[in-house]
Amino acid sequence: MTRLLLLLLSLWLGLAAPALAEGPAQPAEALRAALGRIERLAYRADSPERAAAMAADLDAAEAAWAMLAPDLGEGAVAAETAALDAAVAAGDGPGIARARGRLWAGVQAGAMARGLAFLAAGEVRAARDWLGIRDYARAAQDTAATLALAEAEAGRLAAPEAVRILRDDLLSTYAGEMKLALARAAEDLGKGQMVRLAGEIGRAEGLALLLAPELDAAPGPEARAGLQADLAAAAQGDAAALNRAAR
Repeated sequence: MTRLLLLLLSLWLGLAAPALAEGPAQPAEALRAALGRIERLAYRADSPERAAAMAADLDAAEAAWAMLAPDLGEGAVAAETAALDAAVAAGDGPGIARARGRLWAGVQAGAMARGLAFLAAGEVRAARDWLGIRDYARAAQDTAATLALAEAEAGRLAAPEAVRILRDDLLSTYAGEMKLALARAAEDLGKGQMVRLAGEIGRAEGLALLLAPELDAAPGPEARAGLQADLAAAAQGDAAALNRAAR
């Protein structure tokens, strides 16, 4: 992420501290929105207008990530920002969509880890700020995670039990989201929609990393390595690999 370094530095000095003083939700939402616009632009035919809009959204995504990076760390997300930069420069639609899916899942993983750490330390308000950067269960509004966080904030639930409930509920939600991404990827492959396919596979890859400790526990590290290999092949249109990954 060397592009527009001076701009990012000025944004960091002038905006990052105030933004995170108010919580991480605003820069996280700015990042999510910019990434979504970039992916939607990837579906359009190449043109000077598309290139200009994509460059502007990439700048916005980089500025938002610069505000979150000191708290979430570099790691896998930094690698995906570099992949996104390269895909945008090359006009690689599937590469853009795949990097976007992996990048946002990485942000969610970091936010979950940070939120649970704050909750374990009894800092419930800070925990709530970070745990809001997540996917929500599709079946109900008042999930176990939502209720446990409210009970912890009211002092009626001890921190260790709140952490356990939050973690179990979030991991269950993300496991369901990974299955949904793979189901959508199968539909996209059947329709020959390769950009959408890449986006869903990228999301599944990111969620597989988020779920890595659970996948290593069962079915095991070898199975997880096989899943990663199948997802990589599925991104190239391998239907058999996608079927294996979705099992």
